[in-house]
Amino acid sequence: MRSCSFEGNLVLGIFGNVFARSFGNSSLGMQFSQSFFRARLDEFSHSICGSTKKRLSKATPQNTSIVGRNSEQDLQKNSTACHTEQSEVSQKSKRSKVLLKSKNKRYFAFPQYDKKDSLIKSSLFAKIKHRFCLQSLSILTNTLKPLIIGAIIMTTQANAQNTKSTTTLTHTQIKGVQIPVIYEYSALIPAGNIQLVFQGGGSINSDKIALTALKDEILSLGSSKKGNVGFANALEEKAISLSASSGSQTLNFYLSFLKEYQKDAIDLLGELIHHPNLKEISKAKTALNARILSNKSDFDYLASELLNKQLFAGTPLANPSLGTQKDVEAISKKDIKASLDSTLNLSNAIIVVGGDIELESTLKMLESILQDLPNGEPYTKKHFEVSTKPSFVSENAPTQQAYIYFGSPLKMQNLKEERYLARVAGFILGASGFGSRLMEEVRVKRGLAYGAYFRYATSSLISYGIGQLQTKLESQDEAIKVVREVISDFVKNGATQKELDDAKKFLLGSEPLGNETLSQRLGRSFNEYFLGLEIGFYKQELEWIKNLELKTLNAYIKSHPEIAELTFGVITQESSKESSSQGESKQKSHSNAKKAKDTATKSSKKQKG
Repeated sequence: MRSCSFEGNLVLGIFGNVFARSFGNSSLGMQFSQSFFRARLDEFSHSICGSTKKRLSKATPQNTSIVGRNSEQDLQKNSTACHTEQSEVSQKSKRSKVLLKSKNKRYFAFPQYDKKDSLIKSSLFAKIKHRFCLQSLSILTNTLKPLIIGAIIMTTQANAQNTKSTTTLTHTQIKGVQIPVIYEYSALIPAGNIQLVFQGGGSINSDKIALTALKDEILSLGSSKKGNVGFANALEEKAISLSASSGSQTLNFYLSFLKEYQKDAIDLLGELIHHPNLKEISKAKTALNARILSNKSDFDYLASELLNKQLFAGTPLANPSLGTQKDVEAISKKDIKASLDSTLNLSNAIIVVGGDIELESTLKMLESILQDLPNGEPYTKKHFEVSTKPSFVSENAPTQQAYIYFGSPLKMQNLKEERYLARVAGFILGASGFGSRLMEEVRVKRGLAYGAYFRYATSSLISYGIGQLQTKLESQDEAIKVVREVISDFVKNGATQKELDDAKKFLLGSEPLGNETLSQRLGRSFNEYFLGLEIGFYKQELEWIKNLELKTLNAYIKSHPEIAELTFGVITQESSKESSSQGESKQKSHSNAKKAKDTATKSSKKQKG
């Protein structure tokens, strides 16, 4: 520390360069260093002169210079005043002209060049240097530490942003079949994600109810080679995540892994596809039956299924997603194998790849596990229409409140051109929560429910409006009435300019939150492809929303009056209301009889008196 020069040149060189490298700008680092230390030297000049003044005031005439009053003769004879290295650094400073002050008098030191005096001065300046170096380094550490850390984080994020590529759509050929591939490279972490999608393996594609749900349970129990426990251990040993689930029209395999275990992860994926653990069908049935039983006390699930039976009548969507216990017991191992064999083929496959992995090498690994699959026939996407006949269905259950689910048809002619309009209209009507038309009328103004929601669901499979709320048993009829009135008024009069402006602000402002992670971007790109839209179509939709006029939006809202033709599915406790009313009437009759008896007794006593 003592080797540090008084001017701080060494410190400046070290920390100035660190700062400059952190921000990639040497001139910026030097400007910071010079301005920072110039301020620090001015600050220390006062403490240096103050320390010198104290030492001189205590010194004796034998070992120090004589202190006299300020005069022109003294200045001419003794040109050296408080001769320190600090005065050489800041000669232009005002503090270097007046070194020692005491009210209105000025004092100067007249050095005598003896050995003792020289030792005292050298010791003094050695301490000053040592103190300066310690304090300067401490201040620099505390000041620059957050700046350096921030610079490192900014550099890392910038590098990650630069290395991140946009999502692309390509094709790979396996056994003469062109398979679409959605890919995005991201070097943020050394890991990879793969999703294998097989069209035609969803819940609407099964002839038997509960077959798709039981198939998902089987695929969660490992492979026939390693068994449930052995397969789970193989995944856990190398931190690999592998799962399978079905949608309405697809069977999906999700795989995530560290970059170094990519080959092992893909091999385990191939083992699950080619060797599902069908011998564990009894265990899968037990697990599925347990889920069905637990849903009997889930009143949201029951109300939703009750609505689906009416709204999607005549389509596979009307069937319960899990089926019943009787449906589960009717499924055999042969049924599951036949369903997997018909679904797992190359013509129905879609590959989604993302992360810090190269596409070409990944496709070669995937080809090794997919080449044994049959070519199959391309899948034809389904389309259904919602029932246009409004209805109301309710069921009794041991619940303390009413669960009200409601829906209506939405006839879309062109998904690509209408989807953004439906998104804005649904947001204003009930999808945005607080601030939406439905929430304001049901909760804020009337206090009928904790929450009330409604949205426009748009897809190539089916388009409709769907909403729900929960309310007190005694408020059930009023809540349903308010829902009907609000939606009818919205269809008739449309939205206001303020509602449109607020919707634009939220939809445009919140867009980055739905696009910040790799999984979000890949999921969005897959949905765009599956709906028949080009990759990145959401950007065009955002531009359309930005330029949307109120006249255009209200014309669209009024062109779909069918959205007000509501069907209701309600889980309630009407029987308890009846029993409670009967109990109240019994209590009233009993009290009336008692009063009549008391009156008769009093009158008889009066007559006796």
